[in-house]
Amino acid sequence: MCAARGKIRRRNARPSDAGCDAMGDVSGRTCVVCRQQREPRDLLRVNFNACDNENSLVVSGYGGRGVHICVSAACLQNLEARHLARALRAEIVAKDIDHLRREVLPQLGLGRLLGTLGLARRLGVLVIGVDAVIEMPVGSVSFVAIDISDRSKRSLPKSTKPFVDSHTMGAACGLGRAGALGVTTGELANRAAYWFSVWYESGRACDGAKDGATAPEIAPTRHLRLGEQGGGHV
Repeated sequence: MCAARGKIRRRNARPSDAGCDAMGDVSGRTCVVCRQQREPRDLLRVNFNACDNENSLVVSGYGGRGVHICVSAACLQNLEARHLARALRAEIVAKDIDHLRREVLPQLGLGRLLGTLGLARRLGVLVIGVDAVIEMPVGSVSFVAIDISDRSKRSLPKSTKPFVDSHTMGAACGLGRAGALGVTTGELANRAAYWFSVWYESGRACDGAKDGATAPEIAPTRHLRLGEQGGGHV
C-alpha cells in the first residue's frame, strides 16, 4: 500500500543491477537541475508513483515517469520542487525535496555501499586492511574508517577522507572491525564508487543548505579512491 502523499520512499533495485545501471540504462540523459547532458552512471533517476490516489517519489531505475538528477552536491542542493513538478506533472512540495535530500539519499547511498562491500567479500574481490589497500592497483576503489588510528592515517595519502566507523564497515563484511577496505576493478568497484558518491554528495548538499553556501561542482571521476578528487561523480 502506498505511503501518504508527499512522503518519499525508495523502491528496492533488482539485485543484479549495478549502482549506475539501477539509475538508468540509456545514454545521454539531461539533469533536470543544471540541464547538462550526462551518462546514466553520473545520475540519479527519480520517479513519480501514484497508487490508490496517494502519491510518492521513488528513487528507481525503472517504471513510471522519471527525471534525472546529477549525483553532485551542487545539483542536489539546488534541486527545487518546481524542477520535479514540471517534469513529473505532479504536485511536489518543498518538504518532499528536503526529505529526499536529507534522509532518503544518504540512507540509500550508505545502505547500498555497505551491501556492495559485503557482496565483494563473498565474491572474493574485497581487499581488507590498510597495508593491502595501499597496494591496490589503479582502477580500484577504497574506503577508510573514521576511527582509524593516527599511525594508519599517516601511511595513507593525505587526501584520504574517512567513511563510517570501523565497526560498521566490518559488520557489513562479516568482520568484527575493518579500518580500511577496497574493491578491485570491475563492476563492483563501479557500484561501490557510485553509491559512495550518492552518500557523500547528498551529505555535502545538506551541509551547504544549512550553511547557506553554494556547493561547488565536481567533475566526473570513475573508479574513485576515497578522498581523491573529493568524492564526486563516478
